[in-house]
Amino acid sequence: PSSIGKIQKLSVLDIVGCVCVYNQLQRFTWEHRNLDRINLSGCWSLRDLPSAFSCRTLRTLDLSRTNITSLPQWVTLIGTLECIKLEYCMMFVELPKGITNLRRLEVLNLNGCSKLRCMPSGFGHLTRLRWLGLFVVGCGGDDARLSELENLDMISGWLRICNLKYLKDSGEANKACLKKKNNIHSLTLNWSRETEEELVSDIEEDLRVLDSLEPPSGIEFLQIIGYLGPHLPCWMRNQCDSSC
Repeated sequence: PSSIGKIQKLSVLDIVGCVCVYNQLQRFTWEHRNLDRINLSGCWSLRDLPSAFSCRTLRTLDLSRTNITSLPQWVTLIGTLECIKLEYCMMFVELPKGITNLRRLEVLNLNGCSKLRCMPSGFGHLTRLRWLGLFVVGCGGDDARLSELENLDMISGWLRICNLKYLKDSGEANKACLKKKNNIHSLTLNWSRETEEELVSDIEEDLRVLDSLEPPSGIEFLQIIGYLGPHLPCWMRNQCDSSC
């Protein structure tokens, strides 16, 4: 009902798994914007986030399992945001550049965002991040370098790094300092090669890159996809030798 926007003390709005709610959300208006949490997860018809949901007190925004393709620019102006969940947003392609302004952000769950093209430059400023899930290496001049992971020492859980085919400088991989990120227990390194042209690679450079992406010693799960190097990296061979 339209009157929901008149509730003065409303701080949590959960509209979960309502697959046909998109048109109704477009008509939402608010007289009092004191929302702390908005959860629209599972609303598959949601393709964009109406400006009516802009709220300067917002701390959690959950858009998981929707068809949203990008975040509106106004999201980057909400300095109180601590958690943004975009898990399995299969149509999501782009993070706004201004997301690097959200210095309180602790969770940016990009798990399953298979069409995400890259991370915006300056991503390394999000030093409070504890959960990321996915880092996509881009090929554009304004895309974040893998080295921007250097200062994100608090990220935990599992991390998937995709499009390593674009990484031609092993120094960038070394600066990512994956070895020091002791809270990561699961790591996937994906070169994301799909076409025959992409299979033509500098295999020696692949080896140098993988050598520089040594995971923390406590890693529990390691997956390597699309790697064309001639042999295993030094750190993997050393691990195997020490376990024999």
